[in-house]
Amino acid sequence: MSGYIELKGLDKVLAALNPRATGKALARTLNEVGSELKTSTVKDVRTTYNVKASGLKRKLKTTNATYHNLKWTMDVPADKRINIINFGARKVRTGVSIKIMNKGSRKVIKGAFIANSGKTVFQRKGKERLPLKTVTSMSPSQMISKALKDRKIDEAMRKVPNKFQKNFDFYITRGY
Repeated sequence: MSGYIELKGLDKVLAALNPRATGKALARTLNEVGSELKTSTVKDVRTTYNVKASGLKRKLKTTNATYHNLKWTMDVPADKRINIINFGARKVRTGVSIKIMNKGSRKVIKGAFIANSGKTVFQRKGKERLPLKTVTSMSPSQMISKALKDRKIDEAMRKVPNKFQKNFDFYITRGY
């Protein structure tokens, strides 16, 4: 699942206005709105899931808009699962205790342990010391529903005109 914000049909606007100031203002607007979109999406996901914001944001890859490429993208990977250390993992006598949902109770993963300077939860694959496997939970695309994605993109598109006006005024007064 991925989302992007792209403005189309700007040829006439660019021809009528100062093209350099308009291009810079559009790129800046897309990047500001995109950054706000990413932050608000993470906040909304965290109302349901007990995931660290940093753990979720790390998996959401963004590409900023530039003067020559007026497109901001955010990729929400379906195959990159989040390690359960980001779900309030705690060491307990029998393994590691986690809480995935905000409303749910804590669950214990028997035989798991926290390593890698407290950054990862591992579990042994068999009786031997090695090999290890990382213990993961959900991917970001499983946490972000289609309804949430559509709602967030609509919110972002409503912010674009006001932010563009502010950014355009900024660049036009600088003499671009």
